[in-house]
Amino acid sequence: REQANVRRTTSTIFFQPDLAKFIAQEDGKSLSDPGVSFLPQQPSVVYPIFREVFSRNPTRNDVNCMQTACALVLLPILKKELTHLTQARLLIQDVVIEQRELCDACVATPFGERAFCLNCGEEFCGDCSKGFQMSSGITSACISQQSTTSSHQLIPVSSFKKDLLCETIGKMSMMLEASFTPSKEKLSAEKSVEHPGRSDAPVLLRDDYGAFERVWSMGTPIVVNNIQLKGTSQWGPNYFSQRHGAQHVTIINCETGETRVVSLAQFMGSMGRLHIDGEIWKVKDWPPKEDFKD
Repeated sequence: REQANVRRTTSTIFFQPDLAKFIAQEDGKSLSDPGVSFLPQQPSVVYPIFREVFSRNPTRNDVNCMQTACALVLLPILKKELTHLTQARLLIQDVVIEQRELCDACVATPFGERAFCLNCGEEFCGDCSKGFQMSSGITSACISQQSTTSSHQLIPVSSFKKDLLCETIGKMSMMLEASFTPSKEKLSAEKSVEHPGRSDAPVLLRDDYGAFERVWSMGTPIVVNNIQLKGTSQWGPNYFSQRHGAQHVTIINCETGETRVVSLAQFMGSMGRLHIDGEIWKVKDWPPKEDFKD
């Protein structure tokens, strides 16, 4: 009980979060002016936690894994190139690094088993040169083709040094022998290996998201197999033409910067085709309202 000289008062407080606070009143008189005060509540600021480390330096195991993956693909090609160097009339060329070399028949970048035509001066990749020799229907602008009795006069071309090639093949072979068990894995120049991998590489199940997050947060490279939409084929040009072909997109010339507006079906329909004019086009922004820079 309070002191006698203090009158007993009845005070009432009504409070609703984030809206208003009604100040107590005493004997019909407000204790503050005005009787109703709107007091904005200070929201609690939650700052995001920014990562300071986005990756990590590769370990020795990471380097071995990447080298093994490259060796599985390159070793059969380098062995064929070593055999290519033993052919007669071999032409040795310097390595060209200022510009990109292209096959004059398929416009692909030749890597090994190249051939040079003495008549027209054109250079071909290994697949096209073999196609000419087998008369598989591959045509070219060779001046010798004007005569029905003549054909390409091809000689082998290479930019590899034999001693360096032999040294590289030896190192790759030793690396692969140490990475795979002979009883289970056998490397063959004629047989391609689908998944390089390594014996101690982790295998993640489809629904094991926890394990995926742990490996991904460490910056470890991950290879995901069989990525495609459920019930559909691969994400190829035909898929986008069928699903979004009517949409209009802006394409840009990679060399001149010229822009055009075409349907997505028109753009996808030109993919994989040889353009005589040599122009290279790409989609600027798609979907149109999205900005790839963001």
